[in-house]
Amino acid sequence: MKKELLRLEHVVQKYEGRKVLNDFKLNLFCGEIVNLVGIRDYENDCLMDLFAGKIRLMEGNSFLEEKTIDLMKKTIPAVMKVICIQKKNTLISQMTVGENLFVIKSNGHKLFLNHHALRHQTHYLLEKAGISLQGSELVSDLRLAQCHFIEILRAQIQNARLIVLEDITGTYSDVEKSHLCQMLKAAAKENVAILYLSFYPNEISQIADRTILVHRGQHIRTYYKGEIENEKLTELVQKLNYGGNTPVLEHSTGRVIFEIKHLKTESMAEPFSYALREGEIAGLYDNGQKICDEIMKTIFEKRNWKSGNLLLDGKIVKPFQNVNQLVNSGIIFLPDAIKKNIYMDNFSEQENVFFPILKKNSRFFFQKNERMQKYVWNAFQELLMTYFPDETLNGKYLEMSIGYYRYIIMNPYLIVCINPYRYADSLMCRIIAFFIKYAASKGIAVLIISGEYKEMLQVCDQIVELK
Repeated sequence: MKKELLRLEHVVQKYEGRKVLNDFKLNLFCGEIVNLVGIRDYENDCLMDLFAGKIRLMEGNSFLEEKTIDLMKKTIPAVMKVICIQKKNTLISQMTVGENLFVIKSNGHKLFLNHHALRHQTHYLLEKAGISLQGSELVSDLRLAQCHFIEILRAQIQNARLIVLEDITGTYSDVEKSHLCQMLKAAAKENVAILYLSFYPNEISQIADRTILVHRGQHIRTYYKGEIENEKLTELVQKLNYGGNTPVLEHSTGRVIFEIKHLKTESMAEPFSYALREGEIAGLYDNGQKICDEIMKTIFEKRNWKSGNLLLDGKIVKPFQNVNQLVNSGIIFLPDAIKKNIYMDNFSEQENVFFPILKKNSRFFFQKNERMQKYVWNAFQELLMTYFPDETLNGKYLEMSIGYYRYIIMNPYLIVCINPYRYADSLMCRIIAFFIKYAASKGIAVLIISGEYKEMLQVCDQIVELK
């Protein structure tokens, strides 16, 4: 019988001001592979930071090898060796495979290396793990999957008791996915516990000893190997997350900022009402019937308006006729932000960020403050370096980041994003999701209107499907 390594009970955890884990339960055994499915972005980030020791447990009971430990005072890595493997490469790209495996030491002491022994040991371990690489190859020349394989191998060399992985297989080939499964099974045979986080079940679910279905930060059900097929489990994830309106997450939102009361158009069978709170991220899911598009055109252009009221911060307002009215009222409207560039080409990068302050403080002419512009630009760069330390954001990625940051520092009541994920690759989706969550953390309400349900689900507190 396998020995229990770690158990968490009745965990309640807030992350970036939101309750992400709610009476969450998890137990892990030595030499076991566990796949958590249904994990959204907030839950993924929270769990990764928890296991990496970046945050402590807020509430709940914890046990290490059946002995009580206080993870509200200590971090998980403080009580056992845990290695977290992220989607991005965390190896040092200027160093070789062998150096990344053996030379990296947390104490930073000077090392005296036996290069012959290092080459021999690296060759032996790579061959044993079935990794077709030379120890002398630079990490910068490797594919992402190969970098992840080296990280798993390094975790075993460092005698990790638990390896926690994000859903890292997005760019993998079928061969690389198969090899990842082989490496995780090999690690489990050496008594290492494996925890894999994903939204949908995948190849890891097929080799997992247990697959745990999670929804809204709660443990819904456990399935043992062979008990459920991936196709059926995918249907369950979709049913939980896509089956009509999603419940509201309990988090720190304030007063009602924007409200639609009993809106009725010529083609609507029933009136539509909706309230959006300060600091809340809400989604209107357009399932292809273009109902959301009609509602937005009705609100902002008064097309086919029959009855109903709009309330902004508790006051009745008339439908907005143009962008200037929206901005002056405290609403930022971003239609198809990627396709319709929100970056102003006739301004420099610093001026793009500084523009709202420049305009807000100048009624008749622009009063340029070089010192303030530099301060705002430095704050923006620091934000990117903190949350995207391993990404070089330039071109469209930088322009999109500047566009969103510019509107956030205008401190509006509400930001309305229309199809923000359309035309976006994975990095762009990450950037957009980050700035949407960043806006909410500043108390700004965000309304996303999109047909991309999966992407909305990663950031929205609630999603309403209009039928």
